[in-house]
Amino acid sequence: MTIEQIFQDKVIKAKAKVSTIGQWLANGELPVEELLAFAEKQKAADKATCIEAVEYATKTTPALADEHLPTPRAIRSLQPFVWITAFR
Repeated sequence: MTIEQIFQDKVIKAKAKVSTIGQWLANGELPVEELLAFAEKQKAADKATCIEAVEYATKTTPALADEHLPTPRAIRSLQPFVWITAFR
């Protein structure tokens, strides 16, 4: 079953969608980037389900969040104007 099929299937409840997608993320069967790219093109309710799935996955596999957060080195490498404009 694919992400598209899960969201097209109206028989599957929202909680089941969250747990299924969350398990795919936690097991590494679905990359977080792929889910986020999919979520960008969806309506608000489906975006919320995707976000909940990420939350579900990070509860069971906290290291998943660490892989996708910027490192201090990456933050320091940002151009100075980004910091200035961000705080205006």
